[in-house]
Amino acid sequence: MEKFTSLVHDEIPVISLNSVVGNGNPDRADWQRLADHIDRALSTFTCFFIIDHGIGDELCAKVLQDLSTFFEKPVNKKLIYELKNK
Repeated sequence: MEKFTSLVHDEIPVISLNSVVGNGNPDRADWQRLADHIDRALSTFTCFFIIDHGIGDELCAKVLQDLSTFFEKPVNKKLIYELKNK
């Protein structure tokens, strides 16, 4: 059975990329299911965790640390990275 997502009340959704990354030849249905799960996660929780992506634990830990450092900054320091519509 595929484990694409786990949407437990009050928990951040966890979405597995195994069906597209671990599958040598994902088809349109695989991509559509993944897109549907991402859409549901973003519509419900506005964020999600991705697993089975093939990115090493060390790099993931570094990214989480860098994100934590960034979000601890005052708003005026973070706003310099704001994307502006042109």
